[in-house]
Amino acid sequence: MFRWLFLFLLLANAVLLFWHSIQLEPEANKISEARQQLNTLKLVAEMDQDALERLKAEKSSRQECLWFTGFETDVKAAAVTQFIVGLGGQAEYKAIEVAVASYVVVISLPEDLKKRLALMDYLENKGLSEVGDELLDFEYSLEGYSNKESAVEQVKVLSSLAIDSRVEKRESTGTRYVVVMDASGDRNLSSKIKEIVKENYYFIKIEKKLCKGVAKP
Repeated sequence: MFRWLFLFLLLANAVLLFWHSIQLEPEANKISEARQQLNTLKLVAEMDQDALERLKAEKSSRQECLWFTGFETDVKAAAVTQFIVGLGGQAEYKAIEVAVASYVVVISLPEDLKKRLALMDYLENKGLSEVGDELLDFEYSLEGYSNKESAVEQVKVLSSLAIDSRVEKRESTGTRYVVVMDASGDRNLSSKIKEIVKENYYFIKIEKKLCKGVAKP
C-alpha cells in the first residue's frame, strides 16, 4: 500500500516539475528579448546627427494645422490671419490654385432677325447683356452665376417670357487663399480660436490637416 502511495507521489511530483518548466520557458524568452532591446537602446548623445534630423523632420511632418478656406482675395485672408495672431495663435496665409465651378445661362436666339433684336433689346434693358457680335451667333450666354440655384431661377424667369434657355456648368482654374494655423501646441487655445473665427467669419470652411509647420509671425 505504501509502495503505491510513494509511486503516486513520485509521479505527481514529476508532472508538477514538468508543468513548472513549461511555464518558465515563455518568461525566460521575454527576459531574453528585453535584454536584447536594452542592448540596442542608445542615448540621444550617442545617436547619429543625421538620424536625429530625420526624427525631427518626421515629428514636424506630423504637425497638425487648421486650414481656413473660402477666401477669394488675399485681403480677407490677411485680415483673418492678423485676427488669429491677435488671439495668440500662429498663422499665415498663402495662395493656392483650385478648380472653380461657375454656371451660365445659355439662351437660344431666334432665327428671325427681328425677334432676335427684340430679345437682345430686352436683355440689354434688364442689364443682362450688351448688343454686339453675338447677334451673329445662335446662342448667347449669361455668365456670372456662382451657384446652380441662381442660374436655374434665371431660366425660370426667361421661360415665363417664352425665352428658350438652359443651365450649363463651366470648369476653370482660379486662385484662392487659405489661412493655415498651427494647432499642435495648446489644444485648448486652438479650439477657442477656431470657435471665435467661426463666429466672426461665417463664410469660411475649417479643416484639420497634417502640415510641415507654420512660420512664426
